[in-house]
Amino acid sequence: MFFPSSRLLTKLDRRSVQTLHREVSSKDYIIALKTASEAVKEKLLGNISMRVRNYIESEISFLEDTSPEEIRDTQRRILQQLAQSAAAGDLQWPADNPHVVRHKLDAFFHAQQPEKKVIGPKKITATELVAQLRKGPLEQMSLDQLADFFMDMSYLSRSDGIHALEPLQEALEGGCDPNSELLRCGLELVLDQVPFKRVVETLEAQMETQLEWFKKACKMVVEGAAAMQPGVEPKKMEEAVRQAAM
Repeated sequence: MFFPSSRLLTKLDRRSVQTLHREVSSKDYIIALKTASEAVKEKLLGNISMRVRNYIESEISFLEDTSPEEIRDTQRRILQQLAQSAAAGDLQWPADNPHVVRHKLDAFFHAQQPEKKVIGPKKITATELVAQLRKGPLEQMSLDQLADFFMDMSYLSRSDGIHALEPLQEALEGGCDPNSELLRCGLELVLDQVPFKRVVETLEAQMETQLEWFKKACKMVVEGAAAMQPGVEPKKMEEAVRQAAM
């Protein structure tokens, strides 16, 4: 085995492999490849000159005294570099398996992750996803329905490419709820190939603005309900609600 993400490494495109060569020191590269699978070695060494490849393979053969702990530490260090490069948009990390997307979302809102049967590849179309949005907007979906919706989006993007999601962007434009607006903005950024870090920063800023508005709206409801006691003058109730909105 190489890294826990060895299967993902074999799916890196040529540009991302070249980025990896630049970001990782030759010493770390050689140590990390010591226990790599043949598939990983071929992916990472197949994009360099034969001279450099022969040099690396020769150096690997001399690593007889390298401990397993040193190899694992080196591999973890490279993974951290890969994550930083991906966050900065310098490296295109392969998309997660749709069921991994579902698993991450489950972990977000379940204290204990529910047991879910993993099914095989699923064929989903943009038309079907748009129909789901027409039937019920995102704000009306339960947490489980939201997770399934994103898993279906992941299936579509992996099978037909990220631009297969473009019809969803148009379908979300009429949505007035905060969730639809966030997803529409997120899709726009992703389709424009904006770096991952900037996508997250933009959406988190929008989310904070929406949460602040929602908090004020809730305070207005609380103050309004409390002020509707018998004998409270309408002007005082109005003032209490206005103060809550400030």
